[in-house]
This record gives sequence, structure tokens and C-alpha cells, in this order.
Amino acid sequence: ADFMGGEDKLVEYLDDFFEKDLYYVGDEFSMHAPYIYNSLGAPWRTQKVVRDMLAKYFFNDVGGLPGNDDCGQVSSWYVFGAMGFYPALPGQPVYQLCSPVLDKVEMNVGAGKVFTVVANNNSKDNAYIQSATLNGKPDNKSGLHHDDVVQGGELVFEMGANPNKKWGLEK
Repeated sequence: ADFMGGEDKLVEYLDDFFEKDLYYVGDEFSMHAPYIYNSLGAPWRTQKVVRDMLAKYFFNDVGGLPGNDDCGQVSSWYVFGAMGFYPALPGQPVYQLCSPVLDKVEMNVGAGKVFTVVANNNSKDNAYIQSATLNGKPDNKSGLHHDDVVQGGELVFEMGANPNKKWGLEK
């Protein structure tokens, strides 16, 4: 952000980058790009961009998987995005949250534990996170720590049609 002239300038750049369809989801070098908005105080933009890309570039037909799926990397990008979180920064044990496509996902995380992601009121039109709870407690962060996943539990999103520009801003 400093290199680009500040966070606002980087948000403008990213908006232009995605609006002009310059982003290519079919290769590894830029898969983290939509999630940068989360760290710039604009998580609703991550939610919109990821949801739009999942709908536009991934479908159940010939050509429904963009690019080269090097050992499942592109497929994994889709699966993580559809569940509502993504490991955007390798080596950092925090997943970046986005707008889940799936209404409910249960993951066996080992030792008999299950981590569940629920998206209430989820639909094509309700693509924005209004609020979230992690294990029944309000959660206003656009990131999810790996420890919270492997301990098992439940992340619940309340979805809506309009961006909640106050959600996901807590560090």
C-alpha cells in the first residue's frame, strides 16, 4: 500500500484491475489478489470480487475450470472460496474470509473434530457478509486463524444483499 501511495490508492488500483478484467484466476501467481481488500479495510470488495469470479469462471461444463489446474491449485481456489475462506498468505496461519457460495460445509479436521461453516440467508443476491459468529461469539474480523479451524467449531455468516461496510474491520 505504501508503494502504491497509500491504502486508498491501492484500493483504487485493485478496483480498476478487477473492473477491467485484468485479473486471471487460472494461475497461481495472483490467486491472493482479491483477498488484499481485507487488509485494506474493504472486505466487502473481497466478498464481491470472489463471488463474481466463482460464478463467472467456474461451472460444470467443458471449460468450467480456468487455466492450468497444476496439481489441483485452481480447483482448491474454487473450493476454498466456495466455503468462504482462503489461505492467501502461505506461512501465515490465517485464512482470509470471503462470501461463501455454499450454505453449509462440514469439515473433518482430525481427532474426531468437525469445523462447520454456515451461511444463513445465502443466495446469488445475498452475497455480502452482514455479520459473523465464531463458536457463538460475535466475530468482526475478515480473517480466521488456523487454530480455530483445527479445534473444531462453527463459523456462521449472516448474509445480505448490500455490503456491510462496518463488518470485518477488526484486526
